[in-house]
Amino acid sequence: MSPSPKLHGRSAEKSILLNVYFETLSSSFTAAPAILVIRGEPGLGKTLLAESLRPHVEGDDGYFVHAKFHKLSYDTSAGRPYSEISAAVAEFCSELKKRDEDTREEVSRALKKKISREEGDVLVDAIPSLQTVLGYNLRHNSDGSLSGEEKLSDSMEDMTSRPATSARKLPFIMKKFMSGISTVGDPICFLFDDVQWASKSDLDLLHAMMTSAKNPFLFIFTCRPLANDHPFQAVIDANRATEISLSSLQRNAVRSLVVSTLNIDSPDESTDELCSYILASTGGNPFYIRYQLLSLQERGLMKFNDATSSWTWRMDSIRNSRPDDGVVALITNKIKKLTSLTQTCLKICSCLERTELLFLGVLLKEMIFLEKPNNTMAPLADYEYEDFARDSISSALDEGLLVEKSEGWLTFSHPIVNEACYSLVDPSERDEYHLNIGRVLFCHVGRFLHPIQYPSMTRPKRRSSWASGDEKEELEQRCFFTYAVQFARGYKLIIDDKERISTAKIFLVAGDSSKKASGYAEAYYFYSRGQDLLTPTDWTRHYDLCVEITTGCAETASIIGLIDEMRLSLKAIHDNCREKGPLLSAYLIEVRFLFARHEVKESFRIGMQALELAGYHFSRKASWKTILMLAKTRSMMRKKSHLILEMPIIRDKETISILSLLLIMISVSLDENRRAVPMITMSAIQLSMARGISPSMASSLAFFGTLLVRCGFKTTEGAKYVAIAMDVQAKYGYKNSVANVAMMSFGTIFSFTTPLADCIKPLSDAFRVGLENGDTTHAMSCGSMQLLFRFLSGQNLRLLASILRKQYSEMKQANLTRSMRAVETIAAAVNNLLGKGSSQSCLPTAVGEGPEIVGTSHVLISIGSILQLVNSYLLGDIEGAMRMTTKLNDAPDILAGTILPYFSEFYRGMSSLTLLHIQRSQMGMAQLKTSLKRCKAGRKKSPQNLSHHAYLLEAEYNFLLKKYSASEKLYLQAIEHSSAVLHENALAHERLGWFYLQRSQHENAKEQLVQARLLYSKWGSRAKVKILEMKYSCLSAS
Repeated sequence: MSPSPKLHGRSAEKSILLNVYFETLSSSFTAAPAILVIRGEPGLGKTLLAESLRPHVEGDDGYFVHAKFHKLSYDTSAGRPYSEISAAVAEFCSELKKRDEDTREEVSRALKKKISREEGDVLVDAIPSLQTVLGYNLRHNSDGSLSGEEKLSDSMEDMTSRPATSARKLPFIMKKFMSGISTVGDPICFLFDDVQWASKSDLDLLHAMMTSAKNPFLFIFTCRPLANDHPFQAVIDANRATEISLSSLQRNAVRSLVVSTLNIDSPDESTDELCSYILASTGGNPFYIRYQLLSLQERGLMKFNDATSSWTWRMDSIRNSRPDDGVVALITNKIKKLTSLTQTCLKICSCLERTELLFLGVLLKEMIFLEKPNNTMAPLADYEYEDFARDSISSALDEGLLVEKSEGWLTFSHPIVNEACYSLVDPSERDEYHLNIGRVLFCHVGRFLHPIQYPSMTRPKRRSSWASGDEKEELEQRCFFTYAVQFARGYKLIIDDKERISTAKIFLVAGDSSKKASGYAEAYYFYSRGQDLLTPTDWTRHYDLCVEITTGCAETASIIGLIDEMRLSLKAIHDNCREKGPLLSAYLIEVRFLFARHEVKESFRIGMQALELAGYHFSRKASWKTILMLAKTRSMMRKKSHLILEMPIIRDKETISILSLLLIMISVSLDENRRAVPMITMSAIQLSMARGISPSMASSLAFFGTLLVRCGFKTTEGAKYVAIAMDVQAKYGYKNSVANVAMMSFGTIFSFTTPLADCIKPLSDAFRVGLENGDTTHAMSCGSMQLLFRFLSGQNLRLLASILRKQYSEMKQANLTRSMRAVETIAAAVNNLLGKGSSQSCLPTAVGEGPEIVGTSHVLISIGSILQLVNSYLLGDIEGAMRMTTKLNDAPDILAGTILPYFSEFYRGMSSLTLLHIQRSQMGMAQLKTSLKRCKAGRKKSPQNLSHHAYLLEAEYNFLLKKYSASEKLYLQAIEHSSAVLHENALAHERLGWFYLQRSQHENAKEQLVQARLLYSKWGSRAKVKILEMKYSCLSAS
């Protein structure tokens, strides 16, 4: 009796599968990949259906890659991060190696174009097998030592900033990788089985892969029925997927399967009776049907007749027999009939996600000794372990319980078989069983990962695929995580102090490796187990170990949102640490966590406590000390700024923590207490100048340059320090501060000295670099600012709408809710000007109503208010414009140092003028004079960006004073200076046309108004064009 390899009763589903694949081949190479989800209960043939595509893909010279997620890892949250994605990519790499050299070189070149060496390090940390495909040894020199770049970053980078960095980087880099391998041109199919067991980290990475791959690429996912709130459901909802839902086989399909399995040439009435019985007892589940037939055979109810070469059975005996206990019991009974050695093999395999024959051989021998200490089995030579394992599992392979992959590792034929084998391990003894597996692997397997010296007369070694390089590194890492996971499942049984500390160190390394690979849930799992193993006395005997494990636990708990666990770990650090460094790191974790949750007041309070611990005492109010400190700092910077690029690199972690704390407190203070910003900024720059170069240097210089501009010093002085900050970034490759420095330069200082349109690209680039490197706070500011600059510089509204959609999607992927609000506000203004209703929004689904939410920063609120002010004024909603001007009363303080308050002041003045033309008032004239004074000051600071504001406002003011000749000249000057800004050039023409109408110069008025309409139309504002035509009758006739 042999299982039928053919699909039965799935012709419709297979047609859907093939149609999706063929559509992928016929679609454009730039199209998004096809995504197929196959759902169904266990045993319905989801994997078999998906695998039926393999011959088609491979027949088209494509790559078919299969990986499987595991229930045990999901249930315990333990495992190597991205292990199954890594296995899938490793299989792709293995297939790629079989291709011709030209194909390999083409892929390698495409990847090198997209992925830098630094990004390659991040990718290889998560998926080691990629090292070969990327085409160079990323992390080691020829002598095996770490590269200088990695040594430098390890010593300088603040360790508490790394998780956020890698967390953002990995999805972005994986997108580049998927885009790169899509250039192969041949079809690629990734099949991920049992995706319901994928972790949140796995799903995030899968989402990044799906959104970046291009045709001909196909993702197939199989899963059991899921609840609507399952994380995988959200991933699928965010991507366009074809779904296939498998149900039980119908009667004809069951009959076809039974006939095929029993090799029946001429089915008769007895066959139909057997099929009816099988259908009733199994519910039409193909996997259950096979084991039901095996059960009938084993119980003697079905026999093979050698004479006729056919199966015989008696239906009355079958019906009168005791019903089966279920498929798991059937499999369990089948296993119990195997030898005890094979049963031990199956139990060991059920505790592991995937089992190398080498590991199994060692485990099998040692576990037999643990179960039977008096066993006299002869010792094995190193090279004999694989053969011993293969001999021991031969019957399990013959029975179809295990499958040996070509790469030399074992897997179960079905998850149900895995569950049945695991049930053989007594539940009360499982922890001890896992612990013993961990002990054996830890003690005995390490020596196999180094070159093995074979006796001269023996046969060649059979594990050439493990010889060296990235494959050996992959094996080492997999082995390490294998025994780390086994220890984690049985660590509570460890009593011996020496083993307890040794295991805690294993958990520390596993946590660090998981964190480095952005697997934060897995990292927390290991750190927390390590923390559980430690006792209060260990803080005295093993102080450094306790600090590292507890800090890692707090850090990863904060990232995955386990607030109570984070605070318990932080409390342990505060209660037990004797040094400033760990305490400051703990404070930094909490400050960042609270600030990310928009709990600004609490974040500020705790941050100030931390700074007091570091020796800094800041007053909540500005004082003469601030002025004195500013004078001293300016004097110091004049003398030493030319030496910055030659300064030594800071190696002291405590200093790096203090600098990181000072920088985050600048951002916190901008929202909570602006008076503290100058003192904190100058403290950061003084400490940096005293100690040397660190990742905080560039941000410190940028903040200091902006502070000078805010305090009224020349823009050129601030620009000098911002330029040095950019030089520091370029020399040392500090990408973590790119967004911050870009915001301080192109978002503030350079916006005065260069056209706004020239600031857009640097801010846009910095937005993406900030997202990739985890600096979401400043990435949000860069993203919002560049969108505002696009609007204010007169970029075409339809183009801006398409950019808004793209950036909104990027912000949604990064979960930047606050920035999404700012984009929604800009989109609302763009929609209004385009003449679209809310139902025709240029954005997909919005996050809610209105531009403000709890925790939205004052900067983003002010940016939104400026957009609404401009929008309201241009569309004639003067009441709404005046409401926005009231809301922007604090804008000069909130947006100090940027060019935005001058835009706000211009439109405030123009709105006041509209009311003054209707009715003069003393308060209105005072407001107009204030606005005009500020606009003239802006013209001095930025002639190329702000001159036309001052000229146009002054022209309107002169009209009120009946100085018509001067007014006309000023209107013409406003038109001349606004030529690069479409909508404001149109506004200047419109106001000059209005002026001519008041002076009864109708031909001149018509000429100006026609030009205004043309410019507004070119800008893309149909709504404004319509308002002009309704307001001025001369336009409707033209």
